[in-house]
Amino acid sequence: MLPPIGYEYWTTHRALRDLAEQLARSGHSVLRIDYRGTGDSSGDKWDAGILSQWKRDIQLSALELRKTGVTSIALVGLRIGALLALNLAQEVDANAVVAWIPVTAGRRYVKELQLLSSQAPEDSLTVGGSGTRFLAGCVFTSELLAELSALSVDAVQTTARALILDRPDKPSSKDFMEKLKGSGALLEQQAIEGADQMLDVPTEYATTPTAHLNAIVDWLRPQATECGTGLLQSGKFNQDSGHFSHDGAMLTEREVRLGKDQLVGIECNPASQTPRATVVFLNTGSEPHIGPGRAWVELGRQLAAIGYRTIRVDFQGWGESPDNGFAPGRPYDSHAVDDAHQIAKALTERGDNKIIFVGLCASAWVSLRDCQNLLIDGLIAFNPQLYWQTGDPVWATMPESIAWCWQDDQKVWTDPSRKAAVQQWLEKIQASRFPIDFWFEKDDMGIRYLREQLGMTIAGKTSFNSLTINELEKLDHAMHRQWHRSEALNAIRSLLERTGN
Repeated sequence: MLPPIGYEYWTTHRALRDLAEQLARSGHSVLRIDYRGTGDSSGDKWDAGILSQWKRDIQLSALELRKTGVTSIALVGLRIGALLALNLAQEVDANAVVAWIPVTAGRRYVKELQLLSSQAPEDSLTVGGSGTRFLAGCVFTSELLAELSALSVDAVQTTARALILDRPDKPSSKDFMEKLKGSGALLEQQAIEGADQMLDVPTEYATTPTAHLNAIVDWLRPQATECGTGLLQSGKFNQDSGHFSHDGAMLTEREVRLGKDQLVGIECNPASQTPRATVVFLNTGSEPHIGPGRAWVELGRQLAAIGYRTIRVDFQGWGESPDNGFAPGRPYDSHAVDDAHQIAKALTERGDNKIIFVGLCASAWVSLRDCQNLLIDGLIAFNPQLYWQTGDPVWATMPESIAWCWQDDQKVWTDPSRKAAVQQWLEKIQASRFPIDFWFEKDDMGIRYLREQLGMTIAGKTSFNSLTINELEKLDHAMHRQWHRSEALNAIRSLLERTGN
């Protein structure tokens, strides 16, 4: 399974997991991959020759599958993954290709990316070089954009069966299909409604288009009997850990399961020394454990490179953790508070002696909700919005949040009972047995509430017993300004150093 890139990676993550599980139940062995520099894979998106590496990743994945006894391979690609699948079908000897809502021309796709993205100030660039663009924290170098622009189906040659799964609310792939007719592929086209619910909405609202999944599973059903030995049954594809270099240091990563509900995390360790402390990154918004714009991967590996253990973990219903009736995960899910306790308890019981939690927005709120009982040694809360309560509607954008807060029938900010509840909560936070650092974007809604509604005087770094409140100079609320993420790294290191780690 070949995912999309950019923001579409996050909005479609749940749908791709659901499809993989549905295909597995139908008898297929399924491998979901992250290309180099994306998701949990090694490398960075600004590495030279990255598109060539992505093609190599797909080839190596097919090779590894065949080593397990698989005899028939189908490539299922979504958006840019669909265009890559068609271009690589012959090289990996695929028997079938599903081009799901395909990018039909690289040139048009790059123009869309350029319209939606922004360019960092030249004097602020830390990665990528001149011409690098950023979209929701994702990095697109000028080299990558040029390589993507050159992608097309003009040279595709394959005898595989190919399903082109379109969306009827967008222009037809008629021209795309005409070009593919000369490729030798056995083509079929379907147009099914519902793609908008995973592609045209923020991750907070994204849902799985069930009709699309059913169509793909039905179309691939005849191939299920040709798969050979199943990976799920054979276990031949399991690997305990991966080894790679990052920031000049050798690191190892492995999957871990934590707590009674077997929450899934990716643990990153320095390869050559005993870790100094464990830093746990919790889900943000509705993104999986890699964080917004891959922020948790970048920060986690930077910390591991200087000697810390880091774990990027999913709550129930999020990312790769068991659903247990909670999928899809949403910000401020009440069960996430219990999940945070499970994580802390599991790490304490296995012997991690210094545990620091890191949360952003909703996960900052989750980790603070019952912090006086958490078995941890420190907490970094980026942009916590303490005025939210369980059951409040979750809005995808700051303007929507502001509008809801100030509705005549809500008056969230000025509600006396809500302010009293937040004040009591703050008193518990300030009395915590471990240090807690709040870090806010300048003029963030969270710090405005503390100042304007609770009357707190906050100027620069301000301490209230165990609680210290700070403002970030340049990093935005969602950490999408990738070139300013060093501020987040410095904030985490500051608390680690204060706690003697």
